[in-house]
Amino acid sequence: RRERGKSNNLAANVLRDVFPEHVAKALLAGNKVEPEARDCVTIFFSDIVNFAEIQSKLRPEEVARMLDRLYTKYDNLSHAHNVFKVETIGDAYMAVTNLVADQPDHTARMARFALSVIQAASETLVDEQDPSKGSVITRAGMHSGPVVADVVGLRNPRYCLFGDTVNTASRMESNSQAGRIHCSEFTASHLSRQSPTILLESRGFIDVKGKGKMKTFWVQGESPRPDESVHSLHSDHAAPSIAVTVEVAGETRAHEVEKKISPSRQLAAMSLRKKEGLINRIQSMRPLAHMSNTIGHKLGHTGSMLK
Repeated sequence: RRERGKSNNLAANVLRDVFPEHVAKALLAGNKVEPEARDCVTIFFSDIVNFAEIQSKLRPEEVARMLDRLYTKYDNLSHAHNVFKVETIGDAYMAVTNLVADQPDHTARMARFALSVIQAASETLVDEQDPSKGSVITRAGMHSGPVVADVVGLRNPRYCLFGDTVNTASRMESNSQAGRIHCSEFTASHLSRQSPTILLESRGFIDVKGKGKMKTFWVQGESPRPDESVHSLHSDHAAPSIAVTVEVAGETRAHEVEKKISPSRQLAAMSLRKKEGLINRIQSMRPLAHMSNTIGHKLGHTGSMLK
């Protein structure tokens, strides 16, 4: 009888991990779960860059161990950010906010979770026995909008979300880039209101399968200066890009990554270049020996300003 009680408690705990609390209670009581509609949630998707290639170079048990290590980190982050994990399918991870509880900051909350996920993946080795294979590189996408949630099926029932919001969030992820977080304009507008410190950069208009042209944004990070994110939200100028390499399954590949430069940093860089140009011009204008001391004094003074 005692063992049966432990088994029932374990089953209840598992249900509460898989389903929202109220859904788990209904299932345990043998009641039918009714569909629930939400006007606006934020949905997150991520997957692993070059996952098929990784699978081809690792044994199945090694792939399973890698995903277990990775998803354990994601799950801990979902608890830390109070984000509800919906499911994982292969290398895809799906999560949602403002669904099982009211979260007025749901978009900002999800953006911070996404930033943490990107970081956690970069710190996870593809193969712990062979660090030369490099770390996991993931990409992510987010979109906000209405959904309906329901439990589907009798055997291995699943908690599913329905609506075009799910499809659009998935498109944001599939059109993302390595190590980046991609979001829709609607989500970006929510982010700018909910947390002005989150840095956004316009990607411009892109072709999205099944949606046509969409204006989308990159979630760049978070800054203590809210004015930077507001500027980038309304900017359609593409940021300069730099080539970086990521090592996946023993092979190094180049990826073009757009580099975010805030307006304040751009001004600082321009000022520095002007000062360096002034120094070069002064150095080239020393035809008379008796001017060297004066020029040296100016250079020293300008150098101290640059420091």
